[in-house]
Amino acid sequence: MKLSPKLHASINLLGGCLATATGISLFLRPANIFSGGIPGIAIILINILGQDFHKYLGIIMFVLQVICLIIQLIFGGRSRLVKGVITAFIMSSLVQTITWFTLEVKISENGLLMAIAGSVLVGAGVGLVLNSGFNFAGTVGIADMISQKLRMPPGKVVLLFESGILVFGTFVIGLENALISAVGIFLMGRTINYITFGRFHYRQLTIVSGQADQIAKVLQNEVKRDISLIRSENVTENRNQAVLMVLIRHDRLGIIQDLVQSQDPGALIVASNIDNLIEAEPD
Repeated sequence: MKLSPKLHASINLLGGCLATATGISLFLRPANIFSGGIPGIAIILINILGQDFHKYLGIIMFVLQVICLIIQLIFGGRSRLVKGVITAFIMSSLVQTITWFTLEVKISENGLLMAIAGSVLVGAGVGLVLNSGFNFAGTVGIADMISQKLRMPPGKVVLLFESGILVFGTFVIGLENALISAVGIFLMGRTINYITFGRFHYRQLTIVSGQADQIAKVLQNEVKRDISLIRSENVTENRNQAVLMVLIRHDRLGIIQDLVQSQDPGALIVASNIDNLIEAEPD
């Protein structure tokens, strides 16, 4: 039995949030591994605040995500606000629940093993959430917004954010944990790439619709790059139509699909994988 797209997306979202929350609560938190992003910042903060705050990890993560959502809303628009709120609520709730029940549990004293297991779990969970078409309210979302506005490669902006978190954590928790966390960040990134077929791989979309002009206007704010509009004729129905050619990142497919269908539920969308994209980096 083939699952409907919405049910498939919901399963990916819930499964991804559960895997991510398990990796954070059972592996990264007990070993003080701050492998980037909102979870990394939250783990650093509970070490500053003291042992009594470990049980509030999920709540601290949610507060940080709300702050990031507000920043994205002010500077990046509302296009992904609802999905960001949903992901933030589910993720933080699961982290808080698992942390409460496993507060005294430490699976291993080996920090490196804990980092490997936790980072792979978190990476798999993040990949599933991205595949569902939902997005994260966190440093990745802000980095993504900055990369679009400044036309910088997303990987560079994310790397700057993660490096800053590592430096911050080094002063708070220690150099050894920072080095192990760096290994965790690498493994997490590789796992996300594997699950999503490369988070920053590109797809070429061909969109056939009678509302192509309106769709192009809506997509322009989200894609942040050139969109080609080709006027053509539908030979079968003997009428004029338009075809849109759009280049997007792989992880934006779900978002773009929602935007297109909001303008024309009957639009035809053909997505082709692009293994290599050769373009000059903006100065």
